[in-house]
Amino acid sequence: MSYVKVILFISALISSGSLLANKNVEGQPFSDDETNSLSPESAKLLAQLKQTTTETILRVKNIEAQRGNSLSDFEQLLSSEPTRISDLGLVLDVQSNDNYFHIVGITPGSVAEKLGLNSGDKLFFLDDIPAHRSQLTAFSSFVRSFTDKQSIKLDVQQGGERKTLTAVLSVTDIPGFTLKLDNLEDQCGRIYTIPKARSDRTFFPLELRRIDGKTTQNFSGQIVSTMGIISKQNGALNSVRLKAGRHKLLFKSEPAARYTKKRPMFKTLHEKKEFTLDVLPNKNYLLAAEMINDNKEWQISVLEVSDANCELKWHDD
Repeated sequence: MSYVKVILFISALISSGSLLANKNVEGQPFSDDETNSLSPESAKLLAQLKQTTTETILRVKNIEAQRGNSLSDFEQLLSSEPTRISDLGLVLDVQSNDNYFHIVGITPGSVAEKLGLNSGDKLFFLDDIPAHRSQLTAFSSFVRSFTDKQSIKLDVQQGGERKTLTAVLSVTDIPGFTLKLDNLEDQCGRIYTIPKARSDRTFFPLELRRIDGKTTQNFSGQIVSTMGIISKQNGALNSVRLKAGRHKLLFKSEPAARYTKKRPMFKTLHEKKEFTLDVLPNKNYLLAAEMINDNKEWQISVLEVSDANCELKWHDD
C-alpha cells in the first residue's frame, strides 16, 4: 500500500479508542436475551448477521478440511477497532514536489464534492493546521479528532486562485467488535424426513442411503466419528445428527417413485438422488421427496428449518 493511500484512509476513517462503550464489558458473547431490548428491526439485522457469520465460518471449516486441517487445531480472533467515518471525502497526495498536499481524488457525495473541489487543487490549511509534509503528524491527528457537525475551513488553491471554503462535517461512530472462532468439531444439526406421504401426494418420505459416501444400512444407534449420530427406531432411519458443515447425502424414495408417471417402473423404483446440505449448528432440517414436472419426477426439498439444540452425544431420541 502506498503512502498516498494511507493518507486517503486516514481522511476517511478516523480511529478512536473511546467512541462507544461496549455493552458487554467482560467480552462475553451476546445472548439472544440481550437483543430483546432492541427494536424488532435491529434484532432482525443481528439475527441475519449471526446467520451469515455462521455460514462464513462453516465455509472456512470446509476449505480447511479439504487441506487436511481441523478448526480444533487453532483459534481465530477477528476484531475491528471503533472508528469514525467523516464525509470530508478528500484523497490527498502528501508527497508532492512543493511539499503541500494536493487533491488527487474526491469521494462522490462528500463535502469536498459539494464544495466544488477537484483533482489537482492544492490544500494549504485545514483550519489552522498546515497541509504540509512537515506537519503530517499534526494534520493526521486533527483529522482523527473530527466530531459530528464540526465546522472547518479549507484554505485551497483552484486554478491559480486561492480561496477559503467553509463546511460542516457529518461524522458517524462505528462500534468495534470482536469475533472469536470457537471449535465447531462438536457442533451439529439434525435431519428429519416426513414419516408418511402428505394427503395431497405432493411430498413423500425419504430413505437416507449414504452420508458422505458411507452407507447408513448397517448403522445401529452409534456415534459415527466422521459424520455424526444415526438414530433408528424399529430398524428404520429416524433422524440423523450431522456435524456442522457440508455433507453429501444420497436418498431414495420408493413411495415417490411409485407415484411418478415414469416408465419403466423398475428403473424408477431404484432411482436415487444426491443432495448437498450445509448443516448449521443447532438447526433442524425437515426433508421430503417433492413431486415436480407434472408428477413425472421427484426432487429432494427442505420443507422446514427450525432452531433446536444439538449435541454429538448419544442418547435415545
